[in-house]
Amino acid sequence: GTLSWADGEAGSKTFSVPILNDTVYEGNETFRVTLSGATGASLGSPSTATVTIVDNETPVRGTLQFSSSSYSVNENGGSVTITVTRTDGSYGAASVSYTTTDQTAVAGSDYITRSGTLSWADGEAGSKTFSVPILNDTVYEGNETFRVTLSGATGASLGSPSTATVTIVDDERPSVPPNDRFDAAIPMTAGVVYEMCTTAATSAGDPVPSCCRTFGKGVWYKFSPPATGTITVSTCDSDFDTVLALYTMTGDSLKELVSADDDGPTCSGRMASVRFTGTEGTMYYILVGGCKSEIGNLRIVATVEPQPAIVVVRQPGNIVLSWPVNAVGFSLECATDIVATNWRPVTQPVTVKGDRFVVTDALTGTARFYRLRKP
Repeated sequence: GTLSWADGEAGSKTFSVPILNDTVYEGNETFRVTLSGATGASLGSPSTATVTIVDNETPVRGTLQFSSSSYSVNENGGSVTITVTRTDGSYGAASVSYTTTDQTAVAGSDYITRSGTLSWADGEAGSKTFSVPILNDTVYEGNETFRVTLSGATGASLGSPSTATVTIVDDERPSVPPNDRFDAAIPMTAGVVYEMCTTAATSAGDPVPSCCRTFGKGVWYKFSPPATGTITVSTCDSDFDTVLALYTMTGDSLKELVSADDDGPTCSGRMASVRFTGTEGTMYYILVGGCKSEIGNLRIVATVEPQPAIVVVRQPGNIVLSWPVNAVGFSLECATDIVATNWRPVTQPVTVKGDRFVVTDALTGTARFYRLRKP
């Protein structure tokens, strides 16, 4: 346009430039206005001016996150590629750190651990990737997992998901467990944890424990306690719904002693455990499988807490029984037959004398046997 002054007129003239508002952060922006073609007066200085449009939007830096919360790779796939995205903004430079951690997969055996930093330039959005090498072997282990984690985001917010699980899909076929049959039961040593994958167990010829009529996929162990006492057999650290049964051999037949499905004295949830009073030198056969033939990675351990010795002193009309006070949690029981199944608690009061628990019981004309048992 043109601005004009009359003869003898001085002072200011103005013109307006409309500014268009938007909702996108662009930072401050500029344009130039220029004077030219002056007539009737000289063109002074400045004859150009810069107009700055001050952006009224907040700069959006974006978020950094994994493209998925789960990834999968075949064990023989060589490596897995993990993708991290910057979305919802790209103002300023940004970076984020990543690292791997074990779950059921173990670094150095199943994959090679990785950590590092991914970076985006100012104005850059989109994806960045890193790779984790996968180690192949020839042993069936089932599918295994490890975790990747994002942390320490700078220049942008940490989005979701910031953790992801990578599943390594096993490429081996499971083999039938060596202890799939009763006659191949694996001997157990007290306190030693035994591990077994039950995927290919067959259940051929296995008895069905009384606690679970949908039992299947069983494997066998056998245990002879080194001392008489409280025996605990536990599958607490297994990863499937276990069923546990103990047997003794009577002639050529197995006799169930105790069985359990879910919970127990040392487990909670879907894993089984049992506790019973065992006799030194007796062979106990242990069958472990899955409820509804469920399969998985079994971890089983048998422990022995030796039974404290009872000292018996006969007095006129009474029997005084005592045992060490460090034998915590035991109760005194009696029966008229040493092989009886109807053991009953001794109801006489228990006192403490020095370092021993003491119970005084009346003499009767009937033979009586005593034992200590932990519930």
